[in-house]
Amino acid sequence: MKNALTALFAVAKELAELAKSSTPKLRDGELIRCEWLRDGIYCRETTFNSITYQATFDFKQRTSHLITA
Repeated sequence: MKNALTALFAVAKELAELAKSSTPKLRDGELIRCEWLRDGIYCRETTFNSITYQATFDFKQRTSHLITA
């Protein structure tokens, strides 16, 4: 059981790193407000110069997008 949990944790960590490295880099002064996973899409909401942005990474399509929210 412990080996399975270790393997699942390693896979989850790799997927998180893939999502974060596939979204745009944070700019100096940009703050992460929240992060979540919805229907296979990693979402990150940030604030920069009083503007809210939402970066997404779709694991199935392997595409990322940045929009103002």
